[in-house]
Amino acid sequence: MTEFPGDPALSPAAEPQSDARGEGLASGIAGLLVAFNLLCQAVALSGLLFTGALASGIGLSTALLIISCIAATLALTSVRGMPGMAVGALQNVPIAALLPAAVLLASGSIEGMAPTAAIATMLAILGASAFTLGAAMLALSALDMGRVVRLMPHPVSAGFLASAGMILVLAGLYRVADAPEPTLRALLAASETHGPAIALTLGLAGAMGLLARWRVDLGPMLGILLGIGGFYGFLAWQGLSAEDARAMELLPRRILPEDAVGWSPALLSAVDWAFVWEQTPLILAAAMIGVLGAMLNFTGIELALRSEIDTRRALSATGLSNVGLGLIGGSIGYVSSVNTVSASLLGARGQLTRVVLVLGLAIGLVYARLIVAFTPTFVATALLVYMGCTILWRWLLRQWREQSRADWTIAASIVVVTVLFGILPAIALGIVTASLIFAISYARLPVVTQLFDLNGRRSAVDRGPAQTDVLDARADKVLTMTLQGFLFFGSVEQLLDHIRAALARPNAPETIILDFRKVSALDSAALAAMRKLEYLAEQHETEIVIAGARPQLAASLLRIEAMLTDRSVLRFAPSVDEALERAEDRLLQDHPPAYWVESAHTTIADALQDDRLAAQLLARMHREEISEGATLITFGAADEDIYVIEAGRLAVFTHVPDGRRIRVRSLRPGAIVGEIASYARLPRTADVVAETPVVVYRIDPGTLDTVLSEDPALAAAWHKMIAITLSEKIHRTTLMLRESV
Repeated sequence: MTEFPGDPALSPAAEPQSDARGEGLASGIAGLLVAFNLLCQAVALSGLLFTGALASGIGLSTALLIISCIAATLALTSVRGMPGMAVGALQNVPIAALLPAAVLLASGSIEGMAPTAAIATMLAILGASAFTLGAAMLALSALDMGRVVRLMPHPVSAGFLASAGMILVLAGLYRVADAPEPTLRALLAASETHGPAIALTLGLAGAMGLLARWRVDLGPMLGILLGIGGFYGFLAWQGLSAEDARAMELLPRRILPEDAVGWSPALLSAVDWAFVWEQTPLILAAAMIGVLGAMLNFTGIELALRSEIDTRRALSATGLSNVGLGLIGGSIGYVSSVNTVSASLLGARGQLTRVVLVLGLAIGLVYARLIVAFTPTFVATALLVYMGCTILWRWLLRQWREQSRADWTIAASIVVVTVLFGILPAIALGIVTASLIFAISYARLPVVTQLFDLNGRRSAVDRGPAQTDVLDARADKVLTMTLQGFLFFGSVEQLLDHIRAALARPNAPETIILDFRKVSALDSAALAAMRKLEYLAEQHETEIVIAGARPQLAASLLRIEAMLTDRSVLRFAPSVDEALERAEDRLLQDHPPAYWVESAHTTIADALQDDRLAAQLLARMHREEISEGATLITFGAADEDIYVIEAGRLAVFTHVPDGRRIRVRSLRPGAIVGEIASYARLPRTADVVAETPVVVYRIDPGTLDTVLSEDPALAAAWHKMIAITLSEKIHRTTLMLRESV
């Protein structure tokens, strides 16, 4: 029986304590009781599927369902982290999805199909569903994508599982009422003539539910035993034989050995493969529900028994067992959380439970036909109704208190569609709903995670004080927006709203830089929105720059870039830093050079607030010319000279552990370099290389000490200049660290 985490019965707190002497006995008893439970389920599900024209295959199908339980249990022995008492079981939820095909075959309405061919075809459908599930599990294991399945929205998962529960309820009543099809309308019509049988089934199912409230591990099995015992006690009291009960349709029609269909490779030749192919949607539906159910069962065992299951290995082992089951016509089987936790509650503690369970199932396999023949029909159907009601309660009715009304309505809608139109339309509704939930939820995630003007984020260019003052005054003219995630039709509107808001400001930015470094992908709607951004920016004479896009986005963005003209306001930059540097240069070019042309003299004069002192200090410094490509400062060197750039550009390279050098800063005229090593008495922390022919002024520690000792005012102004320079560098480093997290 398929059950999942969340029931009070699965709470570890309910686990009884046992001493070492009783563990073996408790494990053995637990194995026998769980084996009995699985045998009952196999009989119930086989009787559900193999009726009418399929009835002579009920013994074979029961045996194959029992084999499915054995194979699913044995597959768990190789899974790391799986508790020793973990139990595999046939799964009623995926089987429920195949019921429409079974009903059609059992009706005998397919022209030219003999009963043996119908049985072989039904077994092929069961096998195909198991094989498909196994292949899907192996693929998920190989790609390590099991966690992706858990991303299915909860209301959709709950709706699928609750729908399967509803199908089991209707199917159980359909069988006892001998309705033409498992639909609500057919059951209502049949209830007039089969009211007592339906009442007996519902009564026993209700009793099993009440007993489950007493002991979830023993209650349902006790209900089954009471039902069987009461039935045969009634027959004895009334002086009726088993054959009399069969005539009253209280026991299944007994299939004579010569009429029973047994398993043989010859069955393959009897399969109507065209009919099997027509059932592909149902087979895929069963496999999909099976994968979802397996992952939920893994989670249920982890939560209930406080274990950590190797999901990848569990999928691989279970996938292989289902592929094998599929090849012989077996049914879907995998670990059962409810049977595993029931075994734990009964005192099971090790592998002995599995051994006894497999032996018990093997004995049941030998006597499968007898078990089927002497199990009262109402007991099997009551078990189906009980299992269906349990699933329906867990995944729909109880969810009323646990889910929001919107989520509960989604799950309920899937169940309603299942009842009215069938499982396939319900699955289609679920897939569409899951897609919409994903799109809406993802669209609500913030696309723009950070928004900075030049006061918060600048390029890695050290400039002199005059240029810095200009950029400070016009900081709001450049905005950098950091984007994240998948840009698609649902989320790209957020980006457009942010840009519209920025352009609506009184001082609209002249450049908006879109930081694409954390954008994982974009769809065609997002590409269309990029063109829309261009039209929007043109109206405000603002430049939009897409910067730092990942290589995998290059092909998509190149299609946009190919359509741009020289006059387009939409630009691309390989890095955010390059885009910022270009935007800063644009702002500086809007001012006359007198405002921002820098040199060593302007920097020192601005710091000292005295041209005469600046000229005196420069006179004591050494003017040097550095050719392009030459190294001014070498990483690890012990010199302590300080440099002020007069003209040209320097690049700062840091060394990373793998031996590469990375360019981290650019230095322009007026910038000071080398002050950290000089003041901290540390080796040089980076290489400084001339990007162009450079002119610098250099002062060594001895000369600087002499100059500063001669003029205390000059010393104070100099130290202030260095302190400001260092604080600005620390501020920029802090911003870089903030951006990297």
